[in-house]
Amino acid sequence: MTNNIQTPEPAHLDFLNAAGWTGADLQPLAGDASTRRYMRITRQGRRAILMIAPPGAESAPCPPEASPSERERLGYNAAARLAGPNLHAFIAIGNALRETGLSAPEIYAADAAQGLALIEDLGDDLFAQIAENAGEQQLYSAAIDVLLAMRKHPPAKPSTGDYLMLDYDKTAFLAETSLLTDWYWPLKKNVETPDDLKAEYLNIFADALETISPPHSMTLRDFHAENLIWLPDRTGPGRVGLIDYQDGLYGAAAYDLVSLLEDARRDVSPELAAMMIDRYCEGAKKIGNFDKDAAGTPLSLFLSAHAGCYVMSARSDIAMVLAAGLGTRMRPLTDNTPKPLIPVAGKALLDYTLDRFAHAGVSRTIINVHYLADQIEAHVSDRATPEIVISDERELLLETGGGLKKARRHFGDEPVFCTNTDAILLDSPEQEACAVLRGAWRGADMDALLLLVPIENTSGYDGKGDFNRSADGRIALRETSTAPFVFTGLQLISPALIDEGPDGPFSTRLLWDLAASRGRLFGALYAGDWMHVGDPEGLALAQARLASEPV
Repeated sequence: MTNNIQTPEPAHLDFLNAAGWTGADLQPLAGDASTRRYMRITRQGRRAILMIAPPGAESAPCPPEASPSERERLGYNAAARLAGPNLHAFIAIGNALRETGLSAPEIYAADAAQGLALIEDLGDDLFAQIAENAGEQQLYSAAIDVLLAMRKHPPAKPSTGDYLMLDYDKTAFLAETSLLTDWYWPLKKNVETPDDLKAEYLNIFADALETISPPHSMTLRDFHAENLIWLPDRTGPGRVGLIDYQDGLYGAAAYDLVSLLEDARRDVSPELAAMMIDRYCEGAKKIGNFDKDAAGTPLSLFLSAHAGCYVMSARSDIAMVLAAGLGTRMRPLTDNTPKPLIPVAGKALLDYTLDRFAHAGVSRTIINVHYLADQIEAHVSDRATPEIVISDERELLLETGGGLKKARRHFGDEPVFCTNTDAILLDSPEQEACAVLRGAWRGADMDALLLLVPIENTSGYDGKGDFNRSADGRIALRETSTAPFVFTGLQLISPALIDEGPDGPFSTRLLWDLAASRGRLFGALYAGDWMHVGDPEGLALAQARLASEPV
């Protein structure tokens, strides 16, 4: 930990004396990426933090009525609407947060003219430092609850005589997005960004901004693991201490969610990110003011092609259910009933799958049929969600890959879910299978993303495992006697990969081999339990499990 300041200045001591902290011990603390500095103050068993924010150390903040051109002349702080040296911003936002029950530090004394504030000491348990030992899921779930609390009970608009919270407007967005072409590109490529590409990038981003809802929620803007402090003795959202929020603006509600999960300072796994996105979306829906913003495909393609970045794909809302098989391993139960309609705890296997897709927001599901096809069509004829499209293979059974290729015209260009009906997945409380795949999907790097479960989390499975998985998520089919992970039957797959398959019957294995040959076959890990229901023995185990633990 590097100290930012070694000895207090006379003005600091005078401030502390006036605040009633004469003779206190001062210990330098590590600072952040700004010009602010911090010292821990102790006196007679009491502790506080001295924040030192020199008023002249940064360029001017944004005048409320300044035009875009005026802001650009004033510098980056004004263009991006950063608070800069304005201590009034920290004070006003902190007061607003505390009034709603959130844990912003109490302010004991302040002298904005000197840039000095004596504030509550929330401790040293930064999320970034304790996450591995304290439990990432617990910490990040609590952080999500802070964002939901701000949506449910919006803090009053922070303002003082010298500060008014502004909107995260288009000028601020473009000032920040220009950092990619002005700073990231030259550092990564060791060459200035070509003017034509810079113009293309800004035009694409400007168009994407038109799809984002107007500023309507308080965003703290630097809501990430280095600015969140764990306070386990408090309750609810108050368990998360908040610091470094002075640059907050009114913007899109999802801004802080992205800051938390796409954290440049600390890697957040795709699986954890998917869980937290799901938690946030479900909570926002209950509040009743849920909205969804998304950047356009042109921006994703530009970043993937030119900047070496990958961008999460748009939300997948089409699925394929492979239901055409003969069900030979389930005989004699399948002599007169197709396997997808075999009941487990009073519910058809097919309905477990369709209900999952409906819950995940899938709008359309294609079901291929061959064996006893009329029964399957009749079973889904009255289903409202998701919309059902039948892909008829009565004349020729096309296997798994061939079935996908025949149904390709229904998919569009976004990745599609694909699953069989041989299994039932039991989600963990914080993890839903479709959300795991959505959260882990990186379209610039992947052709197919398979949902895998550790072999010890399976029921009704007597195999030796299917896949090995490397640290970066790439997977390879088992080549030795055993493998640690089993394919659950659920995957996200690119329609472009499906296009490469031949006409006629073939296995999805062919597509996986193509993807693996170019390093584009990946696996996402599922924390729930997986019940294989491919034969009567697996069916009996699932019946027993669901009798005591229904889904």
